[in-house]
Amino acid sequence: MGAAPMCPSLARFACPLLLTLLSFAAVACSASQGDASNEGASSGPPGERDPARPSSDATSSDTEIVAGIDAEAFASQGFMIGKLEVTAKIDGRVAASEVHDESSGPLFPRELRIRAPKDAPEAVVEIEVVAHDRSASSSPSMMPPIVTRRLVTRFVKGKSKLAYVFLEIRCNTFPMMGGGAPSGPTCSAETTCIGGACRSPERFDLPDYRADWAKNPPSACGTGAPELTIAQGETALAPLAEGEKVTLEQGPQCGHHVWVSLRMKNLAQSGTTTVLTASQPGSGLTIPATAFPYAYGPSEGGACDLVGLRFQLDLGFRASELLGKPLDIKVDAKDKAGRSASATRRVVVADEVKILPGRSCPP
Repeated sequence: MGAAPMCPSLARFACPLLLTLLSFAAVACSASQGDASNEGASSGPPGERDPARPSSDATSSDTEIVAGIDAEAFASQGFMIGKLEVTAKIDGRVAASEVHDESSGPLFPRELRIRAPKDAPEAVVEIEVVAHDRSASSSPSMMPPIVTRRLVTRFVKGKSKLAYVFLEIRCNTFPMMGGGAPSGPTCSAETTCIGGACRSPERFDLPDYRADWAKNPPSACGTGAPELTIAQGETALAPLAEGEKVTLEQGPQCGHHVWVSLRMKNLAQSGTTTVLTASQPGSGLTIPATAFPYAYGPSEGGACDLVGLRFQLDLGFRASELLGKPLDIKVDAKDKAGRSASATRRVVVADEVKILPGRSCPP
């Protein structure tokens, strides 16, 4: 007797539909894991090479760039990254294109290994990472990405180099309803957002690859004993002397803040969390902590700066209670490797509040 037919007559209409759905599910499952046919490229968790994906005859196994992809704590600012698109080009041609979502595990940190063609061991490599909000999966074309970061570099023959691609909250292009988080700039195709500003994506001085890059990311801030100095300034760092007078500024939502800037040495440039608190000496009045996950930027003398932290002070009481009185501002910074630094500066709050034109708030 021959084999029974796959679709018996009683199910001649249901079976074709079932087979179609099964085929669609198989294709969708494969696509959610990225393009497994990427020539000369492989991805996975940090520090893990894929033995099932050896370098092809057309690629060089000892010349590679590892894109180390990580991000600030976007969830702390109300952003929920649900999908990640990663594209790598070699001399303008797509070498890898992957899409990752939450169903396949944590999105960060992750690696994409890009191997150099044997006939072009110093080729130019372009890496682009686009992060989408969790809600964008239903209509991605109708919603802007949360953040996009580009990096342009080149292979170094015989070397394994790390291209650190770090997504920053200050570069978001998907502002929350009603504000509450900084909106990043819209950059041209020749630039990318770094530290809240459009800058060149070129990085040709890549460090050697290390498997612990996620815990110890590349940094221009030094490796000695951690140091932290409290300064001031909204757009540029300015010194802040002990006992100096500072002025409260009325914010767009009628809160009152001061602008704090910081200079740091020997903590990680990226992945360092900075926490600001304050207290009024002799009164028991304490300002609740505000945490900032923002990356620091390279500065002079091997230091790094974090400029323009809006530190709201009137949380739970009136700003008038601070006017004309001393205030102790404390800053604690800690990086992913556990290194930390603290600093305190006593200031005096000015008698009058600075109100910018066009702002009108109830007394």
